[in-house]
Amino acid sequence: MGLRKQLEQALLRIEQLEKENQQLREENKQFRRHLMAYENAHTPSSKPRKNNTKPRDPNKLRFPGKPKNSNGGGIEIPPPDKIVEHTLDKDPIFGKLLGKPIGYRRRIIIDFPDKPIQVIEHRIMQYISPTTGEIIEAPTDLSTGTYGKNLQSIVVLLKNLTNSHEKISDFLQELGAPSFSTAQVQKIADKFADKLELQREKLLKQIRQEPRLHADETGFRKDGKNGYIWGIFTNTIAIFSAQMSRARKNIQTLLPNYIGVVVSDGYNAYDEFLYRQRC
Repeated sequence: MGLRKQLEQALLRIEQLEKENQQLREENKQFRRHLMAYENAHTPSSKPRKNNTKPRDPNKLRFPGKPKNSNGGGIEIPPPDKIVEHTLDKDPIFGKLLGKPIGYRRRIIIDFPDKPIQVIEHRIMQYISPTTGEIIEAPTDLSTGTYGKNLQSIVVLLKNLTNSHEKISDFLQELGAPSFSTAQVQKIADKFADKLELQREKLLKQIRQEPRLHADETGFRKDGKNGYIWGIFTNTIAIFSAQMSRARKNIQTLLPNYIGVVVSDGYNAYDEFLYRQRC
């Protein structure tokens, strides 16, 4: 009976060891899976794992926090443009009069006002010149149209972020602009483009004198139709031209009689140039 009991115990021990071994194999598999997520062929070389971390000084606090008398961290809060006082006349529970406040708690919040866009009437005072008798006015720096310079700048900024005319129009109406149409968005964008035309022509003349430049084109959509943005580039200048075709005449218009080296892809519109480097 003693030998049989020892044999049964041995078999139970073997079964227990097999279960433990299976559990260790599963844990090892999970460990290897996690390890491969950090150390594999795709781990960025710019973020090597630290091997020289010094042991922490036990005499230093682990989380010391900000130094004493410091002004905190985070963003720098500018002085308030407006102060709003939240007051009470009566106790909201018992209804008794409260009298004057004994102090206040400050909270500074950066936000849009309820109606950021406002209609402002400018009254430009007129005077009679004591010398000439003519009417003279106080000098101003106002825009020529109905919409102010700041609002027009926001329109151009939103346009540069590739927002549609409809989105810009809806957004400005939500901010308080009265009946701001998509046509008005286009008018303002065209106005700014016209003012930049001279600067663009100056840069275009300069880029045409470069000994080498890069050229490319990419698709875009306008009014549901396919078009192309053509671009020519140096290290410091980028010129774009939006056209509704991929014809070679578009790059010829940008670079007429160009004799430098054009770096481009294999599109045959660039075959017209005498010196060409395939990218």
